[in-house]
Amino acid sequence: MYTGLISHCTRIAAVVRGKDSLQLTVSCNFSDLEVGQSIAIDGMCVTVTDCQSNSFSCHLTPESLKLTCASCYQVGQHVNLERPLQLSQRLDGHFVTGHIDQTVQVASLQKSEVGTVVYFSDLLACNRPCIIPKCSIALNGVSLTVNLVNQSYFSVMLIPHTSQVTNLRHLELDQRINLECDLLLKAVYAQLPVCGIHKPIT
Repeated sequence: MYTGLISHCTRIAAVVRGKDSLQLTVSCNFSDLEVGQSIAIDGMCVTVTDCQSNSFSCHLTPESLKLTCASCYQVGQHVNLERPLQLSQRLDGHFVTGHIDQTVQVASLQKSEVGTVVYFSDLLACNRPCIIPKCSIALNGVSLTVNLVNQSYFSVMLIPHTSQVTNLRHLELDQRINLECDLLLKAVYAQLPVCGIHKPIT
Protein backbone atom coordinates (compact mmCIF):
# COMPACT_ATOMS: atom_id res chain seq x y z
CA MET A 1 0.00 0.00 0.00
CA TYR A 2 1.25 3.48 -0.94
CA THR A 3 0.16 7.10 -0.47
CA GLY A 4 0.94 8.74 -3.81
CA LEU A 5 3.66 10.93 -2.28
CA ILE A 6 6.76 10.30 -4.39
CA SER A 7 10.01 9.53 -2.56
CA HIS A 8 12.12 10.80 -5.45
CA CYS A 9 12.28 10.97 -9.23
CA THR A 10 15.12 9.05 -10.86
CA ARG A 11 16.14 7.43 -14.16
CA ILE A 12 15.95 4.00 -15.75
CA ALA A 13 19.46 2.56 -15.95
CA ALA A 14 18.80 -0.53 -18.08
CA VAL A 15 15.95 -2.19 -19.99
CA VAL A 16 16.01 -5.85 -21.03
CA ARG A 17 13.05 -6.87 -23.18
CA GLY A 18 11.90 -10.48 -23.34
CA LYS A 19 9.17 -12.02 -25.44
CA ASP A 20 6.43 -11.31 -22.91
CA SER A 21 8.27 -9.58 -20.08
CA LEU A 22 10.52 -6.69 -19.19
CA GLN A 23 13.42 -6.42 -16.78
CA LEU A 24 14.20 -2.95 -15.46
CA THR A 25 17.18 -1.63 -13.57
CA VAL A 26 16.42 1.69 -11.90
CA SER A 27 18.77 4.09 -10.14
CA CYS A 28 17.69 5.08 -6.64
CA ASN A 29 18.71 6.89 -3.46
CA PHE A 30 17.64 4.06 -1.13
CA SER A 31 20.44 2.41 0.84
CA ASP A 32 18.42 -0.29 2.62
CA LEU A 33 16.43 -1.99 -0.16
CA GLU A 34 16.31 -5.78 0.03
CA VAL A 35 15.40 -8.48 -2.47
CA GLY A 36 11.72 -9.38 -2.14
CA GLN A 37 10.58 -5.95 -0.99
CA SER A 38 7.92 -3.97 -2.83
CA ILE A 39 8.42 -0.60 -4.47
CA ALA A 40 6.26 1.51 -6.79
CA ILE A 41 7.64 2.68 -10.15
CA ASP A 42 5.34 5.28 -11.73
CA GLY A 43 2.61 3.88 -9.50
CA MET A 44 3.22 0.21 -10.43
CA CYS A 45 3.87 -2.05 -7.45
CA VAL A 46 6.82 -4.31 -8.33
CA THR A 47 9.06 -6.72 -6.44
CA VAL A 48 12.76 -6.02 -6.05
CA THR A 49 14.64 -8.97 -7.60
CA ASP A 50 18.17 -7.58 -7.24
CA CYS A 51 19.67 -4.54 -5.53
CA GLN A 52 22.96 -2.70 -5.54
CA SER A 53 24.16 0.31 -3.53
CA ASN A 54 22.43 2.81 -5.83
CA SER A 55 20.05 0.78 -8.00
CA PHE A 56 17.59 -2.13 -8.04
CA SER A 57 16.09 -4.47 -10.62
CA CYS A 58 12.59 -5.85 -11.14
CA HIS A 59 10.60 -7.90 -13.66
CA LEU A 60 7.32 -6.80 -15.25
CA THR A 61 4.79 -9.40 -16.33
CA PRO A 62 2.58 -9.42 -19.47
CA GLU A 63 -0.37 -8.10 -17.42
CA SER A 64 1.69 -5.13 -16.22
CA LEU A 65 2.93 -4.40 -19.74
CA LYS A 66 -0.64 -4.51 -21.07
CA LEU A 67 -2.11 -2.13 -18.51
CA THR A 68 0.74 0.36 -18.02
CA CYS A 69 3.12 2.58 -19.96
CA ALA A 70 6.09 0.36 -19.05
CA SER A 71 6.29 -1.21 -22.51
CA CYS A 72 7.56 2.14 -23.81
CA TYR A 73 10.26 2.63 -21.17
CA GLN A 74 13.69 3.67 -22.41
CA VAL A 75 17.10 3.96 -20.75
CA GLY A 76 17.49 7.41 -19.20
CA GLN A 77 13.74 8.00 -18.85
CA HIS A 78 12.57 9.64 -15.60
CA VAL A 79 10.39 7.53 -13.30
CA ASN A 80 8.74 8.17 -9.93
CA LEU A 81 9.63 5.97 -6.95
CA GLU A 82 7.72 5.41 -3.73
CA ARG A 83 8.29 2.85 -0.99
CA PRO A 84 5.31 1.25 0.80
CA LEU A 85 3.41 3.04 3.53
CA GLN A 86 4.53 2.43 7.10
CA LEU A 87 1.82 2.26 9.75
CA SER A 88 3.78 4.68 11.94
CA GLN A 89 3.80 7.53 9.39
CA ARG A 90 1.23 10.19 8.63
CA LEU A 91 -1.24 9.31 5.88
CA ASP A 92 -0.81 12.25 3.53
CA GLY A 93 -1.99 11.72 -0.05
CA HIS A 94 -4.49 8.84 -0.28
CA PHE A 95 -4.55 5.05 -0.31
CA VAL A 96 -2.78 3.84 -3.48
CA THR A 97 -2.50 0.10 -4.15
CA GLY A 98 0.06 0.14 -6.95
CA HIS A 99 -2.35 -1.70 -9.26
CA ILE A 100 -2.77 0.34 -12.45
CA ASP A 101 -6.25 0.48 -14.01
CA GLN A 102 -5.21 1.79 -17.43
CA THR A 103 -3.12 4.42 -19.20
CA VAL A 104 -4.55 7.78 -20.24
CA GLN A 105 -3.31 10.26 -22.84
CA VAL A 106 -2.27 13.87 -22.30
CA ALA A 107 -4.75 15.91 -24.35
CA SER A 108 -3.81 19.45 -23.28
CA LEU A 109 -1.37 21.35 -21.06
CA GLN A 110 -2.34 24.82 -19.83
CA LYS A 111 0.39 26.57 -17.83
CA SER A 112 -0.16 29.56 -15.57
CA GLU A 113 1.53 31.34 -12.65
CA VAL A 114 -0.14 29.02 -10.13
CA GLY A 115 0.56 25.72 -11.88
CA THR A 116 -0.33 23.60 -14.88
CA VAL A 117 -3.79 22.26 -15.70
CA VAL A 118 -3.47 18.94 -17.54
CA TYR A 119 -6.36 17.39 -19.49
CA PHE A 120 -6.40 13.63 -20.08
CA SER A 121 -8.39 11.63 -22.63
CA ASP A 122 -8.99 7.96 -23.51
CA LEU A 123 -10.62 7.09 -20.20
CA LEU A 124 -12.17 3.62 -20.46
CA ALA A 125 -15.93 3.37 -19.90
CA CYS A 126 -15.42 0.86 -17.07
CA ASN A 127 -13.29 3.37 -15.14
CA ARG A 128 -15.32 6.50 -15.88
CA PRO A 129 -17.71 6.12 -12.89
CA CYS A 130 -14.70 6.22 -10.54
CA ILE A 131 -13.43 9.58 -11.84
CA ILE A 132 -15.49 12.33 -10.25
CA PRO A 133 -14.68 15.96 -9.35
CA LYS A 134 -12.72 16.36 -6.11
CA CYS A 135 -11.96 12.64 -5.82
CA SER A 136 -8.40 11.33 -5.55
CA ILE A 137 -6.51 9.59 -8.33
CA ALA A 138 -2.91 8.50 -8.87
CA LEU A 139 -1.16 9.50 -12.11
CA ASN A 140 2.26 7.86 -12.54
CA GLY A 141 1.91 7.14 -8.84
CA VAL A 142 1.33 10.79 -7.87
CA SER A 143 -1.65 11.51 -5.62
CA LEU A 144 -3.79 14.21 -7.27
CA THR A 145 -7.30 15.65 -7.11
CA VAL A 146 -9.66 15.57 -10.10
CA ASN A 147 -10.81 19.03 -11.19
CA LEU A 148 -13.21 18.68 -14.13
CA VAL A 149 -14.82 15.64 -15.75
CA ASN A 150 -16.93 15.18 -18.86
CA GLN A 151 -17.51 12.41 -21.39
CA SER A 152 -14.29 13.20 -23.28
CA TYR A 153 -11.70 14.10 -20.65
CA PHE A 154 -10.81 14.84 -17.05
CA SER A 155 -8.33 17.38 -15.68
CA VAL A 156 -5.99 17.89 -12.74
CA MET A 157 -3.93 20.81 -11.49
CA LEU A 158 -0.18 20.36 -10.97
CA ILE A 159 1.16 22.80 -8.43
CA PRO A 160 4.81 23.85 -8.89
CA HIS A 161 6.02 21.59 -6.07
CA THR A 162 4.47 18.51 -7.68
CA SER A 163 6.04 19.38 -11.01
CA GLN A 164 9.44 19.90 -9.41
CA VAL A 165 9.64 16.60 -7.51
CA THR A 166 7.98 14.17 -9.98
CA ASN A 167 8.29 13.19 -13.62
CA LEU A 168 5.01 14.94 -14.39
CA ARG A 169 7.11 18.00 -15.19
CA HIS A 170 8.15 16.17 -18.38
CA LEU A 171 4.60 15.59 -19.66
CA GLU A 172 4.09 16.13 -23.38
CA LEU A 173 1.03 16.14 -25.63
CA ASP A 174 -0.17 12.63 -26.58
CA GLN A 175 2.03 11.00 -23.94
CA ARG A 176 0.44 8.09 -22.09
CA ILE A 177 0.80 7.71 -18.33
CA ASN A 178 -0.46 5.33 -15.65
CA LEU A 179 -3.81 5.86 -13.93
CA GLU A 180 -5.04 4.26 -10.72
CA CYS A 181 -8.55 5.18 -9.62
CA ASP A 182 -9.33 5.72 -5.95
CA LEU A 183 -9.49 2.41 -4.09
CA LEU A 184 -12.35 3.41 -1.78
CA LEU A 185 -14.46 4.76 -4.62
CA LYS A 186 -13.90 1.58 -6.65
CA ALA A 187 -14.96 -0.52 -3.67
CA VAL A 188 -18.17 1.49 -3.19
CA TYR A 189 -19.03 1.40 -6.89
CA ALA A 190 -18.49 -2.38 -7.03
CA GLN A 191 -21.09 -2.84 -4.28
CA LEU A 192 -23.87 -0.77 -5.90
CA PRO A 193 -25.47 -3.71 -7.77
CA VAL A 194 -25.39 -5.77 -4.56
CA CYS A 195 -27.31 -2.99 -2.84
CA GLY A 196 -29.83 -2.83 -5.69
CA ILE A 197 -28.42 0.49 -6.95
CA HIS A 198 -27.59 0.60 -10.66
CA LYS A 199 -27.25 4.32 -11.34
CA PRO A 200 -23.61 5.27 -12.10
CA ILE A 201 -21.77 7.64 -9.76
CA THR A 202 -21.64 11.13 -11.32
